[in-house]
Amino acid sequence: MKAFAEKVIQIEEKSIDNINEYYFKQAIALAIIFKSLEKDISKSSWFPEGSGYRANIVTYTIAKLFYCINKQCDKSKLDFNQIWIKQKVYPELESVLNDIAKNTYDFLNRKDRLMMNISEWCKKEECWKYYKEVPYILPKYFIDTLQSVGEAEDLERNAKKDQRLTNQINAEIEVVNYGGAYWERLMYKAKEFGILNVIEETDLRIAARMETTGRTPNSVQAKRLLQFRKKCSEEGIDVDNI
Repeated sequence: MKAFAEKVIQIEEKSIDNINEYYFKQAIALAIIFKSLEKDISKSSWFPEGSGYRANIVTYTIAKLFYCINKQCDKSKLDFNQIWIKQKVYPELESVLNDIAKNTYDFLNRKDRLMMNISEWCKKEECWKYYKEVPYILPKYFIDTLQSVGEAEDLERNAKKDQRLTNQINAEIEVVNYGGAYWERLMYKAKEFGILNVIEETDLRIAARMETTGRTPNSVQAKRLLQFRKKCSEEGIDVDNI
């Protein structure tokens, strides 16, 4: 979960629009794949009961699947939307995952591995370097279920557009909810600290007078106002109590 949270923060820093419905569905679909594969491995006849490296097999199997898709089907992607709609792994995907999982198990248990401790061996870059070169041909029945890159990009592009509009609306609502008096107090406090530029003062005056003029800050101004509020907090102003 920590790694997932760090990944979200990295994406969010690039653009808050990236944290959208498409990204959420993709994340949930990956979690469904992970949990489904865990269960299937535990039920497999080839997996030793009580083995402590099931998680290693799961992660290497999923990584191998995506590696094979990228190498063999460069114009296609896994159809996360299909997994999201069904809320389970579809049969063709499950079959391929189980097939790769057995290959992963066999690879990790090879007698010529560089480390005897499998869990430690999985942590080494050499392990993945060798495994990704182990041949595996994706079956046609699975390839036929993949989504075209263009279709996936369209879904992601539309989700970003919808999220951008949502973010803009939310920013405007947040600015209005603080009220004109709040922005006026923040403006004078910022002047005391000497951290106010011309554009920021213009935005603040619009927000401070919105109840009397009936003119609320637009989406661009609202975004700047919230960024300015954050800036004030970083400069030592108690923005929650002014």
